Amino acid sequence: LLGKRISAAELRRQLRAHDTVEDGVELTTDDDDSFHAGRAVELSIHSTDVEDFARRYATALGFPTAITEDIALAAWLHDVGKADRRFQILLRGGSEIAFFKNETPLAKSAMPSGAKAAQHIAAKKSGYPARGRHEVQSVAMIEKHMEAIRAKAHDLDLVLHLVASHHGHCRPLAPVVVDDLPVDVVLPGHRSATFGLIDFGPTSSKQDLHRLESPLADRFWRLVGKYGWLELCWLEATLRLADHRASQHEQETEGAT
Repeated sequence: LLGKRISAAELRRQLRAHDTVEDGVELTTDDDDSFHAGRAVELSIHSTDVEDFARRYATALGFPTAITEDIALAAWLHDVGKADRRFQILLRGGSEIAFFKNETPLAKSAMPSGAKAAQHIAAKKSGYPARGRHEVQSVAMIEKHMEAIRAKAHDLDLVLHLVASHHGHCRPLAPVVVDDLPVDVVLPGHRSATFGLIDFGPTSSKQDLHRLESPLADRFWRLVGKYGWLELCWLEATLRLADHRASQHEQETEGAT
């Protein structure tokens, strides 16, 4: 690739000219700010939005139909791990009462990204494990319901990896998470206009996918061999950017919930 060389200072100036912060919310982060967005968004809405963006991006990029649909499938499934009851309480500011009043699964919290103290209190009150990764729980839920997903996928390895890596982890190893008080995570009625309905039954939050013998690393290397280093990064980026743009769209649209 050939391009005009520019200085680091000029690169910073150009990046500042294309700020990704909307209404004080960092929409393209891969850390906890990605779900503290200042406006609550239901999981079903976010899943549909990301699926739509991912399919449009993959189509515009000219990917084969099978790969396009696998990216869209991963987009629809990428956040099902957020159904963890503790994560839902975290998204409600740590309030179990708010959760019991309305148990509709959320993907985004109404807490602003800058409210770090409130986020810390919410996390502590929720009981969600420190450094917990919802995308790893999503993978565990897909693996628990493998046959239902297999029927919808062309390359099941690719779907699982895209879900696992959509926040930049699991390439190839997942972060270590200690969950001393695991819960069963359920998500009934997860619906897509394209992929139909899946009822995710109980899947333990103690999935231990950070262990060296977990399938994540072998899956990653198989995909590198199949698609290539850069090509796999391209597929990952398509889903991650679809997630970012869907989040931006949701925050700019009144009545996201």
